[in-house]
Amino acid sequence: MTSRNTAGSVACHKCRELVPYLSESCPCCGAPGFNPPLLTPGVAEELVIGTPFVSASDFTHLHPRAAEILKRYDGDLYLDAVESLTGSSARALSQRHGNLSLNGLRKPSAAIISILARTNGGLRLAGVHHLSGPVAEALGHHPGQYLELNGLVRLTDAAAAGLAKHKGTILSLDGISRISASVAQALARYRGILSLEGISELNERTAKALIRHRGGGLRLGTLRHIDQATAKALASYQGDLSLGFATDLGTSAASELSKHRGCLWIAGADLLTSSTIEVMSRHSGPVLALGHLHGVKKLSQKTRKASPNNTAHFWIGGISNLSPETARSVIQHRKGKGAIHLVGTSELSPEAAEVLSGHRGALHLDGLRHIDAETASILSKYQGRLLSLGGLTALTPGTARALSRYKGILSLGGIETITTPIARALATHQGPELRLEALRDVSTTPAMALLQHEGRIVLSGVDAFPGPVIPMLSKRAERTKLAPWIRV
Repeated sequence: MTSRNTAGSVACHKCRELVPYLSESCPCCGAPGFNPPLLTPGVAEELVIGTPFVSASDFTHLHPRAAEILKRYDGDLYLDAVESLTGSSARALSQRHGNLSLNGLRKPSAAIISILARTNGGLRLAGVHHLSGPVAEALGHHPGQYLELNGLVRLTDAAAAGLAKHKGTILSLDGISRISASVAQALARYRGILSLEGISELNERTAKALIRHRGGGLRLGTLRHIDQATAKALASYQGDLSLGFATDLGTSAASELSKHRGCLWIAGADLLTSSTIEVMSRHSGPVLALGHLHGVKKLSQKTRKASPNNTAHFWIGGISNLSPETARSVIQHRKGKGAIHLVGTSELSPEAAEVLSGHRGALHLDGLRHIDAETASILSKYQGRLLSLGGLTALTPGTARALSRYKGILSLGGIETITTPIARALATHQGPELRLEALRDVSTTPAMALLQHEGRIVLSGVDAFPGPVIPMLSKRAERTKLAPWIRV
């Protein structure tokens, strides 16, 4: 039986020859019951109507005419259950302009990979486990923004050199657990963010090869142990550095990493010792993040751009209950400067609050879900410019009165509803700005009470105000930030 791009034919799961769809068996090898879920032209027409992306996870095979229909769709296309493609289907999909995900392709041929590499959007091919040099070269010429080959388990020098020619912004090879120094040297030529999240071991020689990378970011997400020599090499990397769950990190290695001058992310801070955190807090780059890495990556990009004079931001996301000792170490070594973000701290004792109140930079305690009046009263003595408590969804009148004594910008970005007693307490806030961005619905009396605040109020989440409130909003229009569709 010869392979032909015949409409209504799919590849046999055993011998890979094309078989008419719904055949009882393969004429070539006799494999029975060949009737896999097929994405038909009719279904394809329905999927692309009025949607920014298409996710067709129920179909393991793609009708060639359906591929022709999908060719005209420029949104993101997820066909991660599709197991095989004909040449004509691959050519049709390669002519699209949106991102294309085909993570379910089982051992696609070099010809199919080379065809798909022509697509102008991002490309995901997790089913590719090995690459020859020529195929890697073809993928290196892929013009899309990102290339994800997270199924690769090993990489030759030639394949690494080919992939390094990719012109996009992200090359992701997260399935590789070990690389040689020569492969690292080849990959270092890539000029975008290089993601090697599967790397579990890294020695000094390989690290020295990798740090020649100048693509802006290096992700090494599953490293556990980093010795001092390797840490010293990584610290000289000229870009943002993600070290994932590097929990086996001694103070000597931490001391070397603290000399890094880019953004530095290490997850698993709750498994680091207080002495290691103390040493790491000396880091003076734009962002130091310890903890839940994926929760702060997106924020760090925005924070970095908004940060005046490259002020350092220190993120800790893995410590749920911050001890006074750890808080003291952080404050001491930050020398009172830069923003501190304790995004994972859900409990704060009065003693730890007392220590934090001595910080002079911005203080973000957005992991807190509850604070009592005593802790709030201590935090109100904090003399920095911004106190953010975005994790609080409710306040007691006592806590609100205590926080109102804070003399800086008070951000309560988690409060969605407010009562009159709380509004009256917050209206006495002595700082220049009160932020209530999440407030959705507010009735007349609480709104009138809030607007007695002498400073600026951010109420950008309120969809509509009661009629009696509008005149007061108009009088203080310059001191109130509202949703863009509200006119007063």
